[in-house]
Amino acid sequence: PILEEMGYKTTSISVTVGLPPDITFHFEKTAEVSAERRQEIMEQHKDKAMLGTMVKMLVTTDEYRNKLKLGSFKFSNIDVCIGLTPGMTIQLVPEA
Repeated sequence: PILEEMGYKTTSISVTVGLPPDITFHFEKTAEVSAERRQEIMEQHKDKAMLGTMVKMLVTTDEYRNKLKLGSFKFSNIDVCIGLTPGMTIQLVPEA
């Protein structure tokens, strides 16, 4: 529910069993959320370490998404990988 408040829906979760292992959360953007509201949500849940990391990555991606323009492609999904080296993957799809 917290990530949904941030405007994202979890579409799936992938677990990689290997060295090193990692977990990838796949999100779909469902709503626009103001910077003030995002800050409020982060403040309410600042005691949850992993959630805090996930929210910070989503906020960073949200800010980057607004600057990313590649022709007729639009932002679609984001994957957040939590592991030895955390990372984000942004998926762009052609506009319909």
